[in-house]
Amino acid sequence: MSHDYSSHEYTLEFRSDHVVVQLAPNFELSPTILPAHWAAVLAFCKEHHCSKVLSLATNPRRTLKTIDAYDSGKAVASGGIALKVACYWQGYEPDELTRFFQTVAANRGLEVEYFSSLSAALTWLKVDTRAT
Repeated sequence: MSHDYSSHEYTLEFRSDHVVVQLAPNFELSPTILPAHWAAVLAFCKEHHCSKVLSLATNPRRTLKTIDAYDSGKAVASGGIALKVACYWQGYEPDELTRFFQTVAANRGLEVEYFSSLSAALTWLKVDTRAT
């Protein structure tokens, strides 16, 4: 049975060997949105038996503190799937808080990387580019 995990903030789509998470323009990474977002991504990945995720965004915003980044990293790791997440977020510059989130996730067996080009993100994920 397939569920609709998308919201007005993002859409989730399965493409042969990976999941595409399309964030709404100007998506706000906030402590109120991220728990439900990660829960939906994890459930969708489990349903499709897929651990590779391509996250796409344009001008995402962030209102997170260090503890929120920590909690977000723990939340995504709690799903029981060793996700490999490639983020191609146009207009976003990874910083210390981004690297902290990556470290928290990595310490729990997840891989999260940020890319300045879609082709680099797809290459890193090692996915079928004909499906994207």
